[in-house]
Amino acid sequence: MIRYILFIALLCCFLSCEKSINPFENQAESFHLTAYQIPGCAGPQSFFRNGISENDRFYYSFEDTLKIELYVSANCCPDSNRFAYNSKIENNVIIFTVTDTAGNLCHCICDYRIHADFAGLIGHEYLFNCIYGDSLLLTETVSKNEL
Repeated sequence: MIRYILFIALLCCFLSCEKSINPFENQAESFHLTAYQIPGCAGPQSFFRNGISENDRFYYSFEDTLKIELYVSANCCPDSNRFAYNSKIENNVIIFTVTDTAGNLCHCICDYRIHADFAGLIGHEYLFNCIYGDSLLLTETVSKNEL
């Protein structure tokens, strides 16, 4: 009987212990986001001359801060302060959400350049997902530049 109780106690202890390889697994990562729209219609051109992506609508640089530029299409009026931004990071996946908050005042479509800075990231590589409206706009792997 004592062996049975000891076995049950060890089994309960074993099942209550979890082994985690990634200490940040299932935890939201703390970071600081600064995001804004660069006013006016824009064509694919970037401040980052060495855009590290095969996608010509997405550019990034990642040293201390992850700097992102991407393009979204929306109605051309008004051409500033159209968008709201939100982001979360879990398990090295960045989910960046762009929401168009302005009305469709004109009969035209424009590409807008969105800039976002993610400061305080602790990882070296992330999967960056951008959601625009109700759709996944893009998915890119971003890696820290090692000096």
